[in-house]
Amino acid sequence: MNTQVRHHWLIVTLHWLVAAIILAETVIGVAFLHEMPGDASKVPPLSIHMVLGLLLFVLMIIRVFARAVTPRVEESTAGNSFLDWIAGATHFLLYVFTFLVAATGITLALNSHVLQLVTGGSVAFPMLFNPFLHAALFVLFGMLVGAHTIAALYHQFVLRDNLMSRMWFAPARDARLSQSLNSTVRRST
Repeated sequence: MNTQVRHHWLIVTLHWLVAAIILAETVIGVAFLHEMPGDASKVPPLSIHMVLGLLLFVLMIIRVFARAVTPRVEESTAGNSFLDWIAGATHFLLYVFTFLVAATGITLALNSHVLQLVTGGSVAFPMLFNPFLHAALFVLFGMLVGAHTIAALYHQFVLRDNLMSRMWFAPARDARLSQSLNSTVRRST
C-alpha cells in the first residue's frame, strides 16, 4: 500500500477550508441566529449560514472522494491501543456528524419555508422553525471537534511527534523526498 508522511495537498486544503467554514458557521449560529428574534432581521445572517452550510456539505462530499483516491498517510499512534481506537472512532464520527448537521439544516430549511424566505419570497413571521435537532447535533459535533483539537495538541506538545505537520502543506523539499520514497517503494514491490 502506498502511504505518505503527510496528507495530500487536496486533503489538507479541504481540511482547513472545512475548519474555517465550521468556525464561521459556529459564530453565525451561536452569536447571531440563536439570539435574534424570529423576524426579518434574521434573514441576512441566516442566508450566509445556509450558503456556508451548503458549501460545507459539498466540500465534505469532495473530501470523501478525495480520501478514497489519494494516498493514505502512515498510521499515527498515541502509544495506547484504546486511545488509538478512540482517535479512529472520532475521525469517523466527525464525518458522520458533519453530514448529519448539514442534512438537518437542509431539511429544516426546506420544511420551514426558510429557503423561500432567504431567496426573496414572502413568508410571514413567525414561521415553523424549530432548529432543536440541528442544534443538538451541532453540540455533539462540537464536542467531537473539541476532542479532535485536544488530541492534535496532545500529539504536538506532549508526545512531541509533530503530528500536526501531517495536516499542513509540505515544503517542496519534503514533497520531492516523499515522491522519491514512494517511487522507490513502488519499484521494489
